[in-house]
Amino acid sequence: MDLKFFEMNPIDVLQYYSAEDVKGIEVMRSPRYSMQYQVRFNEGKVDFMNPPIYVEITTHGGVGPFLKKKCRVCIS
Repeated sequence: MDLKFFEMNPIDVLQYYSAEDVKGIEVMRSPRYSMQYQVRFNEGKVDFMNPPIYVEITTHGGVGPFLKKKCRVCIS
C-alpha cells in the first residue's frame, strides 16, 4: 500500500504488527527488485539512479493496517 497516498506514518504501520503476526519482511532497494513497485506506485516512472526503497511485510493471517485482526480468544 502506498503510505504517502493514505498520509500514514511508516512507524504507525509497523507498530500495528506484533512479532507473532509477521511471517516475513523484505526490503527492496535496487531497481532489479523494486521495478514492479516503482511502476505501480511511482506513476510508472522508473528511477534507476535514486530508486525509492520499498518494504514488503507478509503476515501469517494476511491482515494489514486496514483489516481487523481476528480475535484468538474472545471473552463474552
